[in-house]
Amino acid sequence: MRDYLVRWHRKYASRGLVIIEINQGQQETLETQKKSVIRQQVPQFVLWDEANRNTQNYGIKAWPIGYLIGPDGKVKWEGNPARTIRRTKSHRQLVELLESNLNQVRQPPVRTSAVPTSVVLPVQP
Repeated sequence: MRDYLVRWHRKYASRGLVIIEINQGQQETLETQKKSVIRQQVPQFVLWDEANRNTQNYGIKAWPIGYLIGPDGKVKWEGNPARTIRRTKSHRQLVELLESNLNQVRQPPVRTSAVPTSVVLPVQP
């Protein structure tokens, strides 16, 4: 799914899309995650969650999973965006939903250019 997130970042960051990738610390070490982010030149924010608190707190049962959260803070979509590519109608609906929500964004984007050395930080207790 990371490739998909990178493409979305490059296409939509200038319009206000902010992508935050959260990785489970119990599956990969922080060092492994840092090397992966640098090697793949990941431009979006990446959070390494050592204790898997996000997974537990939000009841996440399947991986990978993505959420589209609108400017109003509400979840607009949940699923694996990479799986919609083969399903033309689902993919089109997801892109339309993304586009319509980006049209409502009024704040400037956090970052518009790719940064090959994105910072990976552990969740603070």
